[in-house]
Amino acid sequence: MTTECWKQQRALLRPPAVLEWGAPIKRKVFVVLLLIAAGVSYYMLVYRPRHRIVGEVAYVLPSSVAIVDTPAEIRLVVDTLKAGDRVEVLMRTRNWMHVRVPDGRTGWVEIRNMLDAETYERGRQLVKELSTLPPQAAGHLTALANLHLEPARESPLLGQLDDEQKVGLYARRLVPRPPLPDQPARNDSLRDAWYLVLASPRAGWLLGRLVDLDVPQNLSVYAQGTNLVAWLVLNEVSDEGRKVPQYLVADRLGAPDSDFNHIRAFTWWK
Repeated sequence: MTTECWKQQRALLRPPAVLEWGAPIKRKVFVVLLLIAAGVSYYMLVYRPRHRIVGEVAYVLPSSVAIVDTPAEIRLVVDTLKAGDRVEVLMRTRNWMHVRVPDGRTGWVEIRNMLDAETYERGRQLVKELSTLPPQAAGHLTALANLHLEPARESPLLGQLDDEQKVGLYARRLVPRPPLPDQPARNDSLRDAWYLVLASPRAGWLLGRLVDLDVPQNLSVYAQGTNLVAWLVLNEVSDEGRKVPQYLVADRLGAPDSDFNHIRAFTWWK
């Protein structure tokens, strides 16, 4: 066999050029495959349904919430619901619910904006109970406040009340203040005061420091220099054709652990 024929035969037997990729090309292919795998994993974690649900309902938590056509990054709003609206839950992912709204349309809503049926019913029962009782005091919020089922930050959220919202106060409880996530547990006695409030149609517990009391004008002059915490209208008397209330007042004087330790009665003298 001549030298020229031998060279031609070797050329025919040579493997395809695709098998001769160098290290840079292999690294690029590996990176692309890695990115694809990461994208699939993220989709499976966030968007893939955990399970289908039959017969579960949920309720809108914020004052309004958008229902969208997909949980993907690019989505359209198909409906808007208000606080307390009931939806049927069709499916859950890690962060989203697929729901059917009252008119039969379906869409997606973030789980953090929804309240499960059990917590919702407990909140309604709390409203029903407080509605039959006289408030111990009245006040307004000084900032946006979270309303909880129990006097604890980790307790289920029942909703939010707006700044300047009027509330009736029904109970007070002192709760140990939890340490911040990046701080060790403390041995001191720092505690937060929580108020049980009613702001129809909602009721629940919120941090007391977010509430300013609205002391009645007839009592305001007597509240100076004292920690007036509660008042109750005993009755009303007539004075020249107008009705004037008479009060029973509770104060807390130098005893932070007590709800009150001092009582006064205010009557109207002509």
